Amino acid sequence: MSRIGVGLSYTTYLITFGALIALLVVLARPFPENIRRRMRAYVDRLHVVAQIALANAPALLSTPTTERDILEYLGGFFLQPEALLKGMADSCTIISGSRALEFFAPGSSTSESDWDFYTYNSCYCVGRALRVLEAAGVEWDDLWKPIRDLANAGPGTKAYMHKSRLNSYFQRRAAGDQKVKSALAAIESAMNEDEKFAGIRANSPSERLMKGLPYPENAILRWGNVELLVHTLAPAVSQPYSASSTVDIISGKIPSRDNCKVQLIFSRNRSPIQQVMAFYASSVQCFLTPYGAVHLYHRQAAKRVGYWWPQNTQHKPSADAARLKYGARGWTFIDQSRLDSEKRVVRQLDPGNTESKLIPFAVDTGLNSALEANRRDALKEMTWVEHRGQTFLMRSARGPAYEILLGTVVDDKKQSEDDEHVINLTSKHTVAFADSSSGARPEHLSGV
Repeated sequence: MSRIGVGLSYTTYLITFGALIALLVVLARPFPENIRRRMRAYVDRLHVVAQIALANAPALLSTPTTERDILEYLGGFFLQPEALLKGMADSCTIISGSRALEFFAPGSSTSESDWDFYTYNSCYCVGRALRVLEAAGVEWDDLWKPIRDLANAGPGTKAYMHKSRLNSYFQRRAAGDQKVKSALAAIESAMNEDEKFAGIRANSPSERLMKGLPYPENAILRWGNVELLVHTLAPAVSQPYSASSTVDIISGKIPSRDNCKVQLIFSRNRSPIQQVMAFYASSVQCFLTPYGAVHLYHRQAAKRVGYWWPQNTQHKPSADAARLKYGARGWTFIDQSRLDSEKRVVRQLDPGNTESKLIPFAVDTGLNSALEANRRDALKEMTWVEHRGQTFLMRSARGPAYEILLGTVVDDKKQSEDDEHVINLTSKHTVAFADSSSGARPEHLSGV
């Protein structure tokens, strides 16, 4: 049952109730007895209809909505939802978090909930996502926002950043305003005064070895109100859920929707769906794509119940806070079931898996039919593992669609101009890509 259905139930009730009032008023006027008798019979029938509609309305309101039109849902916040979905397909971007959960379980988000978009760690994916969301009404913060946030931090603030990102800010500090420059100078001064950070500033492993400098995986820098955890090692590709994993976030807002917050999130070593698999609980292991809406644990979510994954690597303090937040919204969490077992449970997103739900969308993605079919199939073939309180994505056998593009005619000049535009747009909002050409093209990715 859709929310449209709920609306019709209330509409039926209101119209019927209005008709009752009108007829009662009419009955108060003098009419021949035979006409008054017919009118009373009609009032009785209307009364029954009204009572049925009123009795059913609360049940309809409490039923989780899953078949809602994706364009209607996105259109409540973003301009041109059709173009937004096309842009998400073009940039390999998905929506997750409470706004995705709201699609499956209404009441799981609030007016203050963020819209979290996830894409790949590619300047092409990030740039295209920035562009389409900007066209949808999002105003993006500039690249210095993380540094300003540190400068404005209150007592007890904890933050984290990868060494490479911090170095990129140092390299571009001349372009920042005075507040940014002062904050970077304070960070640099604190680093120079801490022996541990001598190793972080040295780029050559051989220099560190010769000088006997420490090079911890994570080092903590304290200055002012801030405790900054700096990740110093490149995350291992073979360990996408390692504790050293970090994400980059570009923040923005939707001015036409009370400045509702939007975040574009990408990770150095995780695909968008790998990030979803690292979430703290099954309740939020859901996402919206241009090809369909997916909830990996829909059967439980329909009851507002989630499995708690204590070994998933989402930042623990934020996971604990989220658990309390969703508890206040009527969710409960199971932290015992299937968590202590050594058994590996393998699941696949297919019709035989009653635990999950895939709602296909029949929308125009703007992709050629072969590439779209490739991505839809990759989504359907998605497989993951539950083991010892943790969930892992198993790569779909369907890889990047290079062969699909071999016969595609590309306008090199137009492609070059587009690349330049998205690279420039990316560099305005993040220091994540020191190499402006870094990252795969979206059309070479399966989306899973």
